[in-house]
Amino acid sequence: MRILPRTINWLDQLEVLSRQSSIAHHWDARLKILLCLIFQICVISFPAYSLSGLVPFLFFLVVVIRLSGISPLILLKGLLPILPFILLLGIMNPIFDEGRFYLTKHYSISLGWVSFFSIIFKSVLTISAGFLLIATTGFYAICQALKSMKVPQILVTQLLLTYRFLIELLHQANTYQIAFCQRRGIKKPSLREWGAITGHFFLSCMMKSNHIYQSIYARGGENPVFFDNNKINLSPVQAIFSLSFFVLMILCRVVNVPIWLEETFLN
Repeated sequence: MRILPRTINWLDQLEVLSRQSSIAHHWDARLKILLCLIFQICVISFPAYSLSGLVPFLFFLVVVIRLSGISPLILLKGLLPILPFILLLGIMNPIFDEGRFYLTKHYSISLGWVSFFSIIFKSVLTISAGFLLIATTGFYAICQALKSMKVPQILVTQLLLTYRFLIELLHQANTYQIAFCQRRGIKKPSLREWGAITGHFFLSCMMKSNHIYQSIYARGGENPVFFDNNKINLSPVQAIFSLSFFVLMILCRVVNVPIWLEETFLN
């Protein structure tokens, strides 16, 4: 019964965090989008059994968290509801993948477990990077940056309206839940009651969508104006810092840093 309020509260926290003032918040939104995209491509492109190569990418998330001043607990709250679905993605790997990975000369584990933990690690890294992008930029600023990057207007509008309408749906569902609990307490609704609630909720959503359509029509019809035309300033320091991040991520993708360090120090 508390899932909807917690979800709404977490989304509101992301929007509040995006208005803070820190080094990461003052970065140009376009640079943050490009770096997040490169980060996710580098993480996803690792082979299924390369678990050690993903470790350096955790360093980039730690740096951004420190620069932004965002608590890791905020990211953890967003990851916990998604974690069961991540586990379902690779839960069958230890059963079907019977290869062996030798930790030492006498100890080994199944390659299925290696690929299973690799899927979890990749998912946590990529999803956390997306959460950090929203928490340090804001969804509206992201859409404005996408528009300035010459992304088609229809895609930016669809992305913005989907995000906004999703929040409206969550608030509306929370209102229905509170109203039902005040009338029936903790008793679960019957099948007939579920039908009535679903019907009223559908009609309410249709009214909301009609209001959104009228708002779009008032803002310019097929080409609505959601953002101002102010130019986004890009400082040389931000460009150099972002370029350094880009080079380091590419190096960490090409070179398996933990194995390279091990071979260097052992030799």
